[in-house]
Amino acid sequence: DGGVVVDKQGDFVDDPVELEKAAYRFVREARRGGEMHQTQDGVPIQVADMVESFVTTPDKIMKMGIDPNGVPVGWWVGWKVNDDKVWDKVMDGTYGSFSIHGKGRRHSD
Repeated sequence: DGGVVVDKQGDFVDDPVELEKAAYRFVREARRGGEMHQTQDGVPIQVADMVESFVTTPDKIMKMGIDPNGVPVGWWVGWKVNDDKVWDKVMDGTYGSFSIHGKGRRHSD
């Protein structure tokens, strides 16, 4: 609905510039998805690959001539789940989401 998404730890990004920086860094350095934060020998188990990424900022929306009420500011991602068992859990509703193995730093202004 275009609102700020707050994760299970209460974390969120409400600054489009910071979101864009984080998204670009994630695409450059990570691009991996995992299953429920599972690891093997301390290393996240990869089950998915990022195949799409597009950050919409107010500036991009304006420059592209997009109706500002038609597209929310945010980050659109697409994933290819490579593990059939995990995909089955997505399709049957067991999983509504999965970990992107992202990292962040908490700070308050």
